[in-house]
This record gives sequence, structure tokens and C-alpha cells, in this order.
Amino acid sequence: MVFFGLKLTKDGVSVSDDKVRALHEAGTPASVSELRSILGLAIYCSDHIPNLATLAVPLWDLVKNGVVFNWQAVHEKALKSIKKALIKDALSYFQTDWETEVTVDASPVGLALVLGQINPKNRKSRNIVKYKSRKLTAVEKEALAVVWALEALYLYLYGRKFKVITDNRAVELIFKNPNSNPPLRIKRWALRLMEFDFEIVHKPGAYNIADYMSRHPVEDAVDDEVEGYVRFISDHVIPKFMSRAEIIEQTTNDKQLVELKSVIGGNDVEVSVASELKHEFGRVMGELSVTDDGLVMRGDRLVLPESLRMRAINIAHEGHQGLTKTKGLLRTKVWFPKMDSMVCDVVRSCLSCQLQDGGYAAQPVKSSKFPLKPWRNLAMDFFGPLPNGHELMVVIDEHSKNVWYDEVRTTAAEYTCPALDKLFSFV
Repeated sequence: MVFFGLKLTKDGVSVSDDKVRALHEAGTPASVSELRSILGLAIYCSDHIPNLATLAVPLWDLVKNGVVFNWQAVHEKALKSIKKALIKDALSYFQTDWETEVTVDASPVGLALVLGQINPKNRKSRNIVKYKSRKLTAVEKEALAVVWALEALYLYLYGRKFKVITDNRAVELIFKNPNSNPPLRIKRWALRLMEFDFEIVHKPGAYNIADYMSRHPVEDAVDDEVEGYVRFISDHVIPKFMSRAEIIEQTTNDKQLVELKSVIGGNDVEVSVASELKHEFGRVMGELSVTDDGLVMRGDRLVLPESLRMRAINIAHEGHQGLTKTKGLLRTKVWFPKMDSMVCDVVRSCLSCQLQDGGYAAQPVKSSKFPLKPWRNLAMDFFGPLPNGHELMVVIDEHSKNVWYDEVRTTAAEYTCPALDKLFSFV
């Protein structure tokens, strides 16, 4: 029986294979950066690994500047020794009174996490509680790494404050930021993480101890809950005068959207975007996502293919409700480049709209009758606020044009009425 990362058998309690499988089955490092990651993982808990400096000598020699990365048997032997130490000596049970850190990483092929803890009484003393990795199945890999890691460690993290360490600075701007406007899947992930109390900490990739395992994942999974949410939202924003099958067909035939989907789904960190795409979609690239059946979404709005855009505008313009209402109706469900300017062109070329738009006509000035005697008609207004926050109450006699004023704290009746009583008492 396995519970909370522990294996319960007739011989006693031991660590389950699940806690170490990601590290144990990870393959040979393929680059200097991956080797630095495994060395960083060993250094993280070096206090618990006897003779680490001696064990790691061949590996440190391989990461020196100017040395060609050529993996040999001596390096494989050293790596196996360090892995064995990380599993046997550095792995520990979860301590409820220690500080908790979750280090996550996403590579083009997988995700990885390392659950570590720091002794608050001796911060040099660090333990590893769990290693875990999985193959990558989603395009928003860096944000997914955080969601997957925290939900995989739910029993350890729920109800306590902890840090999430990532090598992607954009993740800091997405989670815990109510003003961010990320793609649809990331919005759903952010909602799922609201129950956790965590702080995002950025650490450069060269020092990320989960990098090595993210490039050698051992598990595979599909996030059905998120894909169901994406499907629900995309169904909701399909215009009633179009079918999902029709939009999918036209999107597939739209060369620009086909190229855009390849950019959105690209695994490379830096994607070279064509100049036309960058001009029309560059500003919103961080908000775009693709559904499982090929529709492009900007946030919770559908990106229409070019062949359906004018049709959508004409439907929204039915009834000749004007420019503002036509734009507002479209924005509730769809989006596409130059949408506002296209709507403006349609409305301005519509004869019915032009006839209904009478423009702004200034009202004629109407003079009031001149009072026959003083104090028959008075005009009053407030000027302010003054530098001290008060208001100046100004009264003018329309016959004599005399002006009286008094300083009041606010325009409320409790301050205005005594000031008027004071004025009228002199008349």
C-alpha cells in the first residue's frame, strides 16, 4: 500500500518508488546545461551526500569552459553514484515545520519537479522529498509545469505557504496577477491554483535543479479537465449563425491562421514569427491558444478566419444600431485583426446609418428675464476644491451683479445652510 509517498508493507515503512522514479529512470545528460542541472541538484542537498566532491570530479571536469562534451564510461559511473546518493542519502520524509520549495521546469519534451525543504534552524541543511517528471502534452508548457507540480504535491502543500521556483520570468507575470490576460488554458490553470498560498521566485535555467529531469520525462498524461473547459468556452462563443464545423473548415483553409497555429504550438522557446503575423498578431500573441479541433482563441474569444469576418460584421450590423453597439456585439464573442477599422468602414458606408445620425446640435442660448429689483433672482454655485480641501460658495445677485462668497467645508447641506443663513441675515 502506498500513501503520502510512503510504501506500507509487512516489513515496515519505506519510500515509494514513485518518489524517485523520475530521477532513477532519467537518461544520460545530452548537454552541459543538463549536466549542470544534475550537479546543482546534488549541491542542493550536499550535506547528506558523503564524498560528493570526490564522486563528482569527472562530471565537473566535463562542464569546464573549453572542454568538449564527450560522455564516457567514467562519467556514467559517476552519474550513477550521484543518483544513488540522491535517492538513498538525500531523500527524506516531509517535515511539517521546515520551509518548503517546489522547483519546476519545462523542456520541449517534458515537465519536472523537485520538492525540497530547508531547515529553518540551519539553512544549509536541505532535504529532497520527491522527484517527479512527465512527458509534455500542452503548448503552454511553463505555466503547465507549475499547475502540474502543485497538484501532484497537493498533500504536501495544501494549507501552508511555500515558494515556487521557475526559470521562466513570464510565469511571475501570469499567476497571482489579476491584471494579466493570458490564453484560455492558463486562465483555467490560474483558477485551479487559487487554493494554494505560494510565492513565485525566478531563478535562471542554468541553476534549475529540475532541468535535467524535464528533458528525460518518464510519465505521460492528458489534462482532460482543462481541455473540457477550453471546449466549453469555445462552444459558447460560436456565433449562432455559424456552425463549429464550418469555422473549423474555413480555419483550416486560411493560410494565415494555419501558420499562426504552427507558431502557437511550437515547442521552441524563441519562435521566428513571419513579419505579417508579427504585425497583426504580435501584440496579442501571449493571449492566443488552439483548441483540440483546431480553432484559434484569443482569451475567451474566437479568432475568425478571413472568409467569415465580413459576414460576422454584417450580421452584427443588422438593425443599424450604430458604430459602438456593433463593435460591442462582436467583441462579446469574436476577434480578428483590424476588426474595429472594418466595422467603421461598414457603418460609415451604410446609408441608413448616416441618415439616422443627425450629429450633435448645440442648443441655442436662452437668456433669462432681467429682474426688476435686487434680490429677486439669485444664482449660486461652488468653486473648488481649494488647496485645503474646502469649497467656495459663490452667490450672485442677477440684478445688481454683486457677488458674495463664503468658504464651506463641503457642499453638504449641514455646511451650506448655515452659510446662507449668515448671508441672508445681512439683507
